[in-house]
Amino acid sequence: MAYNTDPRLIEIMAEQLAQSHVQTQALQALTEKVRVLQREQAKTNLSLGELRLSVMRLGDKIEEMGEFDKRPRAVEAIVLRPNS
Repeated sequence: MAYNTDPRLIEIMAEQLAQSHVQTQALQALTEKVRVLQREQAKTNLSLGELRLSVMRLGDKIEEMGEFDKRPRAVEAIVLRPNS
């Protein structure tokens, strides 16, 4: 059985192999970038969780401080009310 050894065919196959190698390298580079971005996203998510918790605690403290204003007013109302 005779094989066709057309030089153009061999040249095309060599070009395809080179392109495949370049694409593989590009894919590996993109994969590494995605891994880095995933790690950064995980760090960002943790930071956002901490920030959310801090804001909730701050809101609780502000609400607590608002209640301090009510206490003196209640005492004033009792002490300063007119005798009936």
